Amino acid sequence: LQKRYGGTILPQIVDTKIFDPDLYDREKFRHSWGVGNEKVLLFTGNVIGHKGLDTLLKAVQRLARNDVVIMVVGMETPFLRTLKQEAGTLLRHVLPQPHAKMPEFLSLCDLVVLPQKNVPFAYGQIPAKIVEAMAMAKPIVTTDVSDLGEMIRDCGWVVPPDDEVNLSQAIDEALKNSEDSRARGR
Repeated sequence: LQKRYGGTILPQIVDTKIFDPDLYDREKFRHSWGVGNEKVLLFTGNVIGHKGLDTLLKAVQRLARNDVVIMVVGMETPFLRTLKQEAGTLLRHVLPQPHAKMPEFLSLCDLVVLPQKNVPFAYGQIPAKIVEAMAMAKPIVTTDVSDLGEMIRDCGWVVPPDDEVNLSQAIDEALKNSEDSRARGR
């Protein structure tokens, strides 16, 4: 965008005094939000087409695991209603929460997934949630859209956009190798 329109790049920042994993009791928040032993993939924000929740759902279905859930924190949109019908118990929806609660959700999850699609609108944004997830030492799986791949580097896995097979494989690797996942998150 800078090449096309000029201007100054301002990096996204996060208050690491608030988004500090040492301040949050993972088990307490898992219990308070009704999470048992499941592996939780966190997806936050507006559920609209270019965010790729449909691709994530297909990727998780490919895993054929009954211990994985996708927790979506955000407004219920028509797109989300359709996905909830397809997903059944695989998808847990939590209505929008104050931003101050985001560290709670990040603390309880096992993996943050940002499956942005290969569409022009997605290339014009960097979701702030990626920086918050990094501050909370969470491993991340994202698609190589915009600058997401460059930002992630060793913090997780980067897969091609719109590719449920590679997305599924990256999620599977992250969930099977918990020590590697924690190291990437740190």
